Amino acid sequence: TGTMQPVDRMQVASRQEAVRAALLRLSLEDRQIIVLRYDEEMDFATLATVTGLTEGSVRSRLSRALERLRESLKEAGVDA
Repeated sequence: TGTMQPVDRMQVASRQEAVRAALLRLSLEDRQIIVLRYDEEMDFATLATVTGLTEGSVRSRLSRALERLRESLKEAGVDA
């Protein structure tokens, strides 16, 4: 573990900005499921309750949303 070098910090910040921009290009539905799962750290049962979907539907929706996020990042020239 050590401290990150300035160049490394810049690369991390650049990648984070690319992910934020790619998220904004997604539909609200896709963005919401990704943010709730990863930023809010909701488990699938909680996501199902919050969204009114079954856990299976939550998993499917999240999988499709993540694929669209990867495609968006790829189009922007960022390795996903």
